[in-house]
Amino acid sequence: MHRMATVLCAIVAGMALWGGGVRADPPPFCNGLDCPAFSNVSAGDGVELRSYDPAFWVHTNVNESDVNKAKGKGLTRLDRYFFGYNDGDHYIPATAPIVTEMKTNATSYEFFYFIPFEYQESPPVPSSPDVFVDDLPAANFYVSTFGGYAEPELVALEAQTLLSKLKATGATVDECRYYVAEYDSPFQTTDRHNEIWYRDVAAPAPAPQPSPAPGTATAATVVTVV
Repeated sequence: MHRMATVLCAIVAGMALWGGGVRADPPPFCNGLDCPAFSNVSAGDGVELRSYDPAFWVHTNVNESDVNKAKGKGLTRLDRYFFGYNDGDHYIPATAPIVTEMKTNATSYEFFYFIPFEYQESPPVPSSPDVFVDDLPAANFYVSTFGGYAEPELVALEAQTLLSKLKATGATVDECRYYVAEYDSPFQTTDRHNEIWYRDVAAPAPAPQPSPAPGTATAATVVTVV
């Protein structure tokens, strides 16, 4: 099955990106907002294999075992960055998705916002010491989608379903963590689009880099997301 994953990665690498260097229309589930650029190919059984471009993301870690409490704190920090709490007081347009890193027996959670394309060349440095901007490397993810609100019980069920499918096909993924991507406003009650991401580790992983100083942007700190 490793050979199948390699073939899929090769196909993905050869496909045209919806974003990339040319800003084309994003997928409908991005709701007209900037989203990270990727190319994809169906892996079957409701699963996509996506190849994401390297890109700047802003992120924060919250030491809290309750994911909903952690999300409230984490998104408040990231919203402040977008609303101007950064060097230059830049008001940054909203993007999608909100990404949450989920780990086994987690006592903390990492939250991510994609930096919009107009700031990708030089993202503002956060003013908060617990918010970071990093240029995350290219990565491949197996992705499944689900509707409704991304409540913890539903998220856990969807993640287990995706992992079971991947194990059945022999795909090699990082089983210690997965990511939840939420694309819709909490005020949208119908036709919601959420995703589970498992990182494909069949491709060589980038070498870890030193941790950044608080609030600084770095060239390629690896946080194992997009």
